[in-house]
Amino acid sequence: MNRALLLLPMAALASGCYVAPPCDPVANVYWAFTVPGLNGVMSCAEAGVDSVDVFVDNALVETVPCQGPSADGIQLVGFGHGTRLLSLDVYAGNTRRYQYDGNIAFNGCTSSFDAVASGIAGRLQFQYAFGDGGNLCAGPSYLWFQVTSGGAVYDAVDDASTNPLALACTNTAPSRNVDVLNASGGTSIPAGVYTRTRFEEVVPAGATYTPQRANCAQETFVHAGDDARPVTLVASSTLCP
Repeated sequence: MNRALLLLPMAALASGCYVAPPCDPVANVYWAFTVPGLNGVMSCAEAGVDSVDVFVDNALVETVPCQGPSADGIQLVGFGHGTRLLSLDVYAGNTRRYQYDGNIAFNGCTSSFDAVASGIAGRLQFQYAFGDGGNLCAGPSYLWFQVTSGGAVYDAVDDASTNPLALACTNTAPSRNVDVLNASGGTSIPAGVYTRTRFEEVVPAGATYTPQRANCAQETFVHAGDDARPVTLVASSTLCP
């Protein structure tokens, strides 16, 4: 009797009646990150992000570490065959920096999908400190800085101007943050690759301005989401070129 039972599946196979059960499709999603002006994409570590909220058809599936043990991504299973909407919200700490929306197809038994999340607009600030041993602004003084991106210039200040942008230097160390402003005067700055060409503290002296501290080293960086970047000023008797 037992032998007869064992032979039944073999008989079904031989007759062509056996149908294998359908597989539950598995989609391996691999993510990377980009912003306008960037040549290529970044990994989790390069983008400075640490967690990802994964949504399928607008429902939260899971919050996972951005950087995986073998690859940056997640394996999705249990959604059946068909096309679904995949969304990713990518965070550095509690700050959302990158986002992705796109269709993902659960085809066959196993498939792979590359999702490149784009940086989102956000506040861009410079958090300045004094590296010359002083803790106070040099009297009533102002801050000048210039930031460029893809031909656009933000908060540009002409050293020869008699009326530069008046950003007051403050002696309150925890609040030493200044905003980069957009063309409308707002603080929402598009994601992208930016270059800070200078950052200076000056004191008005009649129609001219006397330099006090400066950081003339150019810094190129990726901006996505709200971001506060440190910059250290040291004593200087000349203006940045």
